Formats: sequence, C-alpha cells, structure tokens
Amino acid sequence: MANFQKHGRGSIGHLGRHFERKTVDGKHIKYNNAEIKTELSYLNYNLAPNRGMSTSEFIEKRTGEVKCLKRKDVKVMCTWVVTLPKTINSEKEERQFFQEIYNFLEKTYKQENIVSAFVHKDEKQPHMHFAFVPVVQDRKKKILKVSAKECVTRVDLQQFHEKLSKHMEKIFGRDIGILNQATKEGNRAIDELKRKSAIERVAEVNEKTKNLIENTQQELKTLKAELENLKLEYEAKNAYIKQINKSCEVSKMLPEYAKVKDKGILDRQPYITIPLEKWEQKFVSANEIKSIEKMKQVIESKINKIRESNLYKTGKELKKEIENLNEKNRVLFNELSSNKKVLSDIEKALERNPDLKEQVQKALKSYKSNRNRGRSR
Repeated sequence: MANFQKHGRGSIGHLGRHFERKTVDGKHIKYNNAEIKTELSYLNYNLAPNRGMSTSEFIEKRTGEVKCLKRKDVKVMCTWVVTLPKTINSEKEERQFFQEIYNFLEKTYKQENIVSAFVHKDEKQPHMHFAFVPVVQDRKKKILKVSAKECVTRVDLQQFHEKLSKHMEKIFGRDIGILNQATKEGNRAIDELKRKSAIERVAEVNEKTKNLIENTQQELKTLKAELENLKLEYEAKNAYIKQINKSCEVSKMLPEYAKVKDKGILDRQPYITIPLEKWEQKFVSANEIKSIEKMKQVIESKINKIRESNLYKTGKELKKEIENLNEKNRVLFNELSSNKKVLSDIEKALERNPDLKEQVQKALKSYKSNRNRGRSR
C-alpha cells in the first residue's frame, strides 16, 4: 500500500527526473524497474506547490536554511510511495484519494519541507511519490535540523497504515482496504522482514534449546538426588548391621557372662547358659539383620535400575547434543550478523550508484518472476 524510503544526495537527481518524467538522451527516466507507458505520461500531475526549480535545487535551498551535516551518508530526502487501493475504481474517488493522501502527509511533514507530490498514472497502478526534506526541531539547541531518523521513527512506520486507514475511512465513509496482512504490522521493507524472520528462527531454536537444557538438568538433578538418597540409606543399613554384630557378643569365644555347666546323671555333658536378655538380643538381631539384608538387595536393585535407565545412560549424549545446538546457534548468529553487514554495505553502495541499483532491482525482479513460473509448472 505505502512504502517509505530515505535517500542521500547521490540519488536526488535521478529520482527527481523520474518524478517529473524528464528524459536523458531522449529516453524516459525509469526508477525501481518501473514500466512506463510514455503515451499516458501527460495524465501525471503534481499536488505540491510549484517550486520553480529542480528537485536538487530545492533540496539544496531547504537544507541550506536549516542545520544539515555535509556528509555523503546524510539522508536529505525521504519519500512515501502510496499506491491506489484496488477498491477505488472511479476517476472522482481516485483524485479525492490522492488529494487526501497529500493533505495527510503535508500536515505531518509541513508544506515548507515538501519537494514534490507527483501522481503517476502511466504505470501499472496509479500511485503518488510524496517527497520531502526530513526537517525536525532540535530539542536541545532549539533550532531546525535535517534528521530522517528523528523525522520518521520506527513507531511512525508501525502506526502509519493504521492512522491512514482511519483517516480515509472518515473521508470515504467505508474501509477502502488500506490495512491488509502486509501492512498490519507496519511499513517494513522485504529485506527487513527476511532478517526478522531469520532472527525469529534463531530465537525459536534458542528457546527450544533452553527448554531442553532446563528439563534435562531438572531430570538429572532429580535422578542424582534419588541416587544419593539410596546410597545414604544403603550405607546407613550397613552401619546398623555392623553395630548390631558388634553389640551381640555371642560367638565361639565365650564371653564372661556365658557359664558352662555339666548336666546328666549317667553321661554328664557340658551345657552353656547365658542371661535371657543376651539371648533375646541375639535372636532379635539375627532377624533384623536378615530383614535389612533384604532391604539392601531392594536398594541395590533400584540403584542398578537407575544406572541402566535410558536417561542415566544418555545423560552425556544429551549434554553433547545441547553443546552442539549451542554451537550451531552461535554460528547461525555470526552468519546472520555477517549477512546483515553485507546487506548494509550493498545498500549503501547501491544508494551511491542509482544506475547500478536499478540494474540490480531489475535482475531481482526477473529472477523472482522466473522462479515463480518454475513453481507453477
């Protein structure tokens, strides 16, 4: 619906000739791979005031009246390209639409900063090129300055279509189709959407990896705690058995409290007598030891099951897999950062060379067209 761009001094002349449909060597200037029907160019018109000078001359004049850095990378002109919605099909409403677009943008960016507002009817779909010098108030120094970044912020881009839709709905008394799937999230270029998509994929992988690490660590932590508890219980049972064996003094070596007596009239045989409490202690201890031994076997079985479990065995494999995922994420982030830098360098280079930029855009359009035809076969 609407597309926003910022331009440096290097592309001003080329853009101005495209807006005004001026020719070079008898050929009409084309921009952004536009297919111009020159026989319809007489239908084009400019809604902005006639400045009586070229685009470059007006921009030099306006930037000379306010504070403007002389660096080559300074964006001295911004443009909104607003395309006529397909819901508008009458000449009267079309003219009204572009006039309201101009009024809406003029109110935002001020008439004294407007370069031009050409409506092109000689291309596939009627549209307006609204060009302006991005002049803002310097809050600290209380002077006017050129700053595209402050003049049109990210928030402005995100809210542009929604505000424009509400304005047009008041004018036309109906929704004319400004908001759609491509404009609901704000004005963004295709390369920005692709970069955002890549970043979202990386973030999604990071989130899944983080959850996997947290869940695995929690399970291993629980497993380790259970194993430690079983070990402590096992050691406590062993210590208890040793203590019982130590406290029970009935053995082949007779203790002091064990007495030997001969009994029998004809065949006297030796008998051992011990205090009742000592006998009970030995009897109880033997039974308890047997019970504890069974418990030890149960504990040992649990420990073996834990050690043989898939989670216990694959703990190291999971840890290795997590490390590999983290490494892949790191490489992906590095590649993304590198690609963003390359894209930025290419964009800057193309801004400095409008003719090359036009050739690249034409090649991209041709490539996409061929690819789409290949998919449809």
